[in-house]
Amino acid sequence: MKYTDITTVRLPQELDQKLETYSSLWNTTKTEIIKEALQNYFANKESEKDSWEVGESFFGNYGNGVSDMSQTYKKRIKEKLRLKAHHTRPADLVASVQAAGHTGRKTSRKG
Repeated sequence: MKYTDITTVRLPQELDQKLETYSSLWNTTKTEIIKEALQNYFANKESEKDSWEVGESFFGNYGNGVSDMSQTYKKRIKEKLRLKAHHTRPADLVASVQAAGHTGRKTSRKG
């Protein structure tokens, strides 16, 4: 490996003391420790995943059992708003319709 650039780094005293201690303990140079630390840092940054990649395996696995939610969301919102406007819960609505004698079937008028 060819070395052409020299980079000066200002370190806090505590970090510089640790660097000095470890270079003595491991019988290596400060330069080698710093190069290895930078290589590890860059390798970790390159392998970091964004939020989509982290959660990708969970997306769609834990649903509410409604498989067509993305296709019928407008219909569901309209129904909720309609029920809210009438201050009626779905069970109450079904009961009132049945009590009124509606079967839910469309009837054709002949005339």
